[in-house]
Amino acid sequence: MTWFAAFATGAGLGLVYFSGLWWSVRHLLRSPERGGWIVGGRIVRLVVAGVGFFALSQLGAEAVIIGLAGFWLTRWHLLRRLGGIGYE
Repeated sequence: MTWFAAFATGAGLGLVYFSGLWWSVRHLLRSPERGGWIVGGRIVRLVVAGVGFFALSQLGAEAVIIGLAGFWLTRWHLLRRLGGIGYE
């Protein structure tokens, strides 16, 4: 796996993780069953991220570090683009 593929995998995991967080919070505000959204959403996000980073770990520490860079850059980008408040 090249560094680009590891970065893209991390960015994809970040997109899934933080989009899932956004979706959970949006439904949390509308749903009367708030506890289920909090617990269920967190478990699903952690499982997806855990499986993805475990797969990257099979390729070595370098792939994990590059994947984490993609993950956190996705977070940074989403906060800047969708955060609503100037985040710098």
